Amino acid sequence: MSTLIVFYSYPIEASLTAIFRGLEVCNPRSIVIVSTKRRASEVEELLSILRSMYSDIELYGYSDIPDIETSLEDIPKVIDKVKELLKMLSFDEICFVSSAGSRIEISSLMMVLDRSKSNVLYISFTWGPWKGSFYPYTPKPLEIVHEVHGFGVLPRIGSDITFVDTQLIDKMDISSIRRETLLTQLYLNKHIVETPCYATRDSVDCSCRSLTISIIYRKTAMVVIDIEDYCSWNNVLKSIDKLTREVDDLRDRIPDEVYKVLKLLLNVSGIYLPVVRECSYGCPDLENTILLDVLRNMNRVGIIDTNIVYQGIHNQLYEYIEEAYRYLEIPLCLYIEMYEHQAHIDKPYNRIRSTIAQLLIEELKKYNLPIAYQAAYKPCEVGIALASKRNSIAITSDRHAYERLLKTMNIDSILTIPKPLTKTRFLHNEKSRRISYAYYAIAQLKALTKILKTRNELQTIDLDIDIHMK
Repeated sequence: MSTLIVFYSYPIEASLTAIFRGLEVCNPRSIVIVSTKRRASEVEELLSILRSMYSDIELYGYSDIPDIETSLEDIPKVIDKVKELLKMLSFDEICFVSSAGSRIEISSLMMVLDRSKSNVLYISFTWGPWKGSFYPYTPKPLEIVHEVHGFGVLPRIGSDITFVDTQLIDKMDISSIRRETLLTQLYLNKHIVETPCYATRDSVDCSCRSLTISIIYRKTAMVVIDIEDYCSWNNVLKSIDKLTREVDDLRDRIPDEVYKVLKLLLNVSGIYLPVVRECSYGCPDLENTILLDVLRNMNRVGIIDTNIVYQGIHNQLYEYIEEAYRYLEIPLCLYIEMYEHQAHIDKPYNRIRSTIAQLLIEELKKYNLPIAYQAAYKPCEVGIALASKRNSIAITSDRHAYERLLKTMNIDSILTIPKPLTKTRFLHNEKSRRISYAYYAIAQLKALTKILKTRNELQTIDLDIDIHMK
């Protein structure tokens, strides 16, 4: 048994991820969370969370590290304080887990640790749409523990984190679909608890069970995709690419209404992402790039049509939740049209779209995006055209609206198209972001399916989507 040391990192979810992954691979008898005095309240919040969950682990907080952001002259004192901490607690064996942040404190501890009885580990965190969440509600294959310096036999796969369930998620202010997606990921993690996802200089131990995605119509499996190793990034991406190709082949094999529902679910889940197809002002170098990357690159505000919401723009907003208001504006007509969609449930497709509209409106409201109240006319592209300003860009996936209205009125505009996430472009960190989106899309598709089946809506068109681990 060892003692787990974690420095508080901002945001708090980075610290929680380091703690929970550390609990798994180190199996500690005690945990020490270290911070500056300025972060003392956050450390106490972390300790309060852990106390409610673990009665057999000793918990300590040490918030006496000099704050070098406000007092640069105190940098030499950091090492002294870290030495004082180690001497005061007299640990036999240390498992030090670091993540992003707290660089000076981490550097100091690395200098004074007794390497003969210390494991120094680093948790990589691939954010993407998982930003704002933390392990075990994020995929274990994205939270790999890297061995910087090894001592003893690791990983141990000790403390069980899979009992967490809703204890922590109930404290989060999140939408219904986000909550269900994170709980779905927790469920998937429970099925791979035996794999450590642990990396040394020579190898990475992160292989696990297979996951099957089945699309079933009238009790017949029309598409069956086996991800042979759910922990393999390459397997996941190849399987999603195969899924999108096989779904495209279903167009002539199932009724149009059923196919429309299926494509709607894949768009909203993030299997497909809205990308730039064409720009009225010319942007050939940005074709097939995800929409929010383009807006951020140009530092301009996009006024989005209703169809952009149904294409799953919320998945991209999670990456930039704190700055999304700078790049997207919601026309009032969008809310009007989506509220109308909630009222029109005369056909099975409209009934399912009604539920999706309700979920997506709840999503949009979480971002506090500005509303263009003057854009009240319908169809919404008309309202957008009238509300467009000098620095704004009208965005739609409707080719007719783009050609006959927006371009005719000489309005800067973007035409989008949903593309398989395996075929899209990212302007930075392409590999890590693509796989993050892929894992999120799988979890969210399972979550959406559960919500719709609970409301007995997919059953009305004899459609089912089954996602399970073997």
